[in-house]
Amino acid sequence: MTDERFLAKTPDGWTDETAASVPLVFLTAYYAFTDLAGLKAGEKVLVHAGAGGVGMAAIQVAQHLGAEVFATASEGKWDVLRSLGLDGAHIASSRTLDFAARFPKMDVVLNALAGEFVDASLSLLESGGRFLEMGKTDVRRQDDLPDVTYRAFDLIEAGPDRMRSMLADLLDLFDRDALRPLPVTSWDVRRARAAFRFMSLAKHIGKIVLTLPRALDPDGTVLITGGTGGLGAELARHLVTKRGAKRLLLLSRRGLEAPGALTLRDELIGLGATVDVAACDVSDRAALAEALAGQRLTAVVHTAGVLDDGIVASLDQERLSTVLRPKVDAAWYLHELTRESDLAAFVLYSSVSGLMGSPGQGNYAAGNTYLDALAAHRRAAGLPAVSLAWGAWTQDVGMTGRLGDAAVERMARSGMPPLSVEQGLALFDVATTVDDAFVVPMRLNPADFRTHNQIPQILSGVVSGPRRATAAAGRSAVTLRDRLRGLGAAEQEQLLQEIVAGYAAVLLGHGDASGIDPERNFLELGLDSLIAVELRNQLSDAVGLRLPSSVILDSKTPAQLAKWLHAELASQTDLSAGGARAAGGTAPAADGGVDSLQRIFFTAVHAGREVEAMRMLTAVAATRPSFESTAELEDLPTAVTLADGPRDPRLICVSAPGATGGVHLYARIAAQFRGKRHVSALPLVGFAPGESLPATGAAAARVVAESILHASDGDPFIVVGHSTGGTLAYFAAGELEHTWGIKPDAVIMLDTLALTFSQDDYDNVGRFYLAGIDSPLVNLNSARLSAMAHWFVRLKDISVPPTTAPKLMIRSAITPDGEEIPYTEPWVPVDDVRSIEADHLSLAAEHSAITAGVIEEWIAGLAR
Repeated sequence: MTDERFLAKTPDGWTDETAASVPLVFLTAYYAFTDLAGLKAGEKVLVHAGAGGVGMAAIQVAQHLGAEVFATASEGKWDVLRSLGLDGAHIASSRTLDFAARFPKMDVVLNALAGEFVDASLSLLESGGRFLEMGKTDVRRQDDLPDVTYRAFDLIEAGPDRMRSMLADLLDLFDRDALRPLPVTSWDVRRARAAFRFMSLAKHIGKIVLTLPRALDPDGTVLITGGTGGLGAELARHLVTKRGAKRLLLLSRRGLEAPGALTLRDELIGLGATVDVAACDVSDRAALAEALAGQRLTAVVHTAGVLDDGIVASLDQERLSTVLRPKVDAAWYLHELTRESDLAAFVLYSSVSGLMGSPGQGNYAAGNTYLDALAAHRRAAGLPAVSLAWGAWTQDVGMTGRLGDAAVERMARSGMPPLSVEQGLALFDVATTVDDAFVVPMRLNPADFRTHNQIPQILSGVVSGPRRATAAAGRSAVTLRDRLRGLGAAEQEQLLQEIVAGYAAVLLGHGDASGIDPERNFLELGLDSLIAVELRNQLSDAVGLRLPSSVILDSKTPAQLAKWLHAELASQTDLSAGGARAAGGTAPAADGGVDSLQRIFFTAVHAGREVEAMRMLTAVAATRPSFESTAELEDLPTAVTLADGPRDPRLICVSAPGATGGVHLYARIAAQFRGKRHVSALPLVGFAPGESLPATGAAAARVVAESILHASDGDPFIVVGHSTGGTLAYFAAGELEHTWGIKPDAVIMLDTLALTFSQDDYDNVGRFYLAGIDSPLVNLNSARLSAMAHWFVRLKDISVPPTTAPKLMIRSAITPDGEEIPYTEPWVPVDDVRSIEADHLSLAAEHSAITAGVIEEWIAGLAR
């Protein structure tokens, strides 16, 4: 119920989605320009975020009123502004302040930005100009702006009577084609979270509209193919008794002559439904079209299917056709014949055999995989569809009815026991409410999988295998090189990839290497620094090379590591067939080509001249390419996922700028959150060869803040930083809040000692910044070393307003030597301080479980 003054008749030809997209944005723009600004013909108006919903509406309204319109938007959306009639002289970027120099003086500004963008926009206003603030993330005071009229507003201020008259004015303008509805992107309300995430990334054009899932039309007909079979009959009863279906059309090959068909029809009629049972070969398009003629369908459920099992070599054209025609052909014909129908549901009965494979069912698996693809195809076309990849049902229904008791018992012990009718129908109800094209309704018994140590690869993320203490034996370096000589280059690399994946799988607790994606980052697979060292040691023994300590994390993925190993082996041993074996087989591998800067730096550090060494690196950094705006970067640093789980908010960790640091230093903390909370870590730009460095403190804060924003993916998030990573986390939170109006749920700093630094701090940086340089897990090349020095200098230059987000400091209570640290008030402004029995480095390593426990407890307190 609502006030009738907020309502108006939807124009003819408008969809519900179009109607939903119009009022808020056009009323806001109309109210702003007519009531608040009094915009006149010939005046100049600047519309920020012109490709957004209000922005696009505002451009049209201003043009209708005769104003000269200027607008900003991200460069990727400039074509949208051009489509609204703006030329290049009237368009500028919303990510930079270039508009202040490009555009002339304005009479009116409609603003949705914050910070320095507000200042620049105010500077464009003529004396007596009007500044309309609708974003309200950076509200100014009128008293501070004597030469302009400043108004922060909400549409609701107009009141219901004015709202009604404005709505009438707008509908008249739409009727006269003076205004046009905006582009609309629709999201099912069940995907509201994804819709808001998408909106937060500002990738859309126009308006985003949430739609409600369609309910079955009580006056429409539900079509069930295979409707007189075991599964079809049970579903028909369920739809009538539990889902409110009133009209059913049951199709099967024999129709009413099928066993039990008459009884089923009479039973359903007795339950109050109107039921037609028809004989139809649904794989015959003409016959199916005749059966559907005159029907007003509200849902289609395709349960029909036939089995004809056999090994692949025996599957001739006839046996393939027997299985595929009622599955594949029928599904496509149903799609074609109903695509213009106003369906609430299009449900395909697929099988888990298409997902996981099943011995002797190559034809059946292929048919079901087609159904899965068809559902995705329909969804992409904006049509309803879901493919249900069913596990087996019990013998009284479904295709297991032809199996003997022993076979069913084996199935039950396999880890995927059959579904009872009650379980299956309950899963049907749940699965058809999920807004996904592909759902797998089945039972799992993880204990049976582990007992038989036969876990299908696709279930490796659901069912964990037994952890083994050591890798399989028998892969001596000599034997391996002999095996490699008998293979081509591509096969050699593949074998090495399998060896890497095998050792990694054992160390990560997988039953076999099937759970290791060779193209996935080692850190995403779950490796931490300890496992990386152990993997390096085991691979060194296996391949007969002295591998550098940084080889695992530098290689990033198993596939890249295998490629590197292949190149190293080939450089020392003739791997061609009949090639000679290198003497000893243990020549050291190249360690990344130690360059001159590294040698000078290490020599200075080992001589106790850390200060001179750091100053040398600073001078080197000054010669490297730099950027003042993130717009100059091809890509922002990409976060590495270290853990995943359902709890919000997610944790985004910011790397400290130490030479031996990086995302891997958060791996052991993240391991404590696996299955509980999403944790990712951001690298700092400039640490990899070829990357630019931030030219100013402002650029440093901005690149970290924007990288955090992208890593959040629109979800609630907490920023975490260890040591000076905490300093960067704190500044980035302030940048997010005061530039974009986006405030993290919290900031957590792990033993962050200060926010401001002096030259003395810089000179004494060695103790923590240079920790572990003698056995680093990353390659200490010139890019990494000079970036370390450069980022520390930039820390001194950052000046950002403080964040108002809740802040936690976790402090180390002991020194690296084990001595107790007396408590002092932190130099960093925080809301809570927790001390733990760990030192500066161990709180992220061997004491990471304590650190994670404190974090989780504190987050739980925030929610209360």
